[in-house]
Amino acid sequence: MTGLSDRGEYIAGTFALLFEDGLNFSVVKVDENRRAELTFLAIDGKSYRIESSGDLKTWVPVAFSLPNAPGNPSFIYRAAEVQEMVVIAEPAETTEKVIYRLIVD
Repeated sequence: MTGLSDRGEYIAGTFALLFEDGLNFSVVKVDENRRAELTFLAIDGKSYRIESSGDLKTWVPVAFSLPNAPGNPSFIYRAAEVQEMVVIAEPAETTEKVIYRLIVD
């Protein structure tokens, strides 16, 4: 069980009855400039946004870029194919602890 409802699995583009086919979003590492390397499986036809919070109450959009295009940050990624994504999130919070969430549209 991934923790998503069947509707959430549908929106994410994953299959609710397969445990292995869930939405995974991970922080791989955070560098000295507080940029976070994040990974997730992108499904073609879906759009992805990242938000961050220091208190789980207030969420702000996070600019992110692909590792091969670091000078071109964006707030949304539209997937053209199914692939494992690695993105670099720019620091959006000044708090010591930052929580990230992935929004799928």
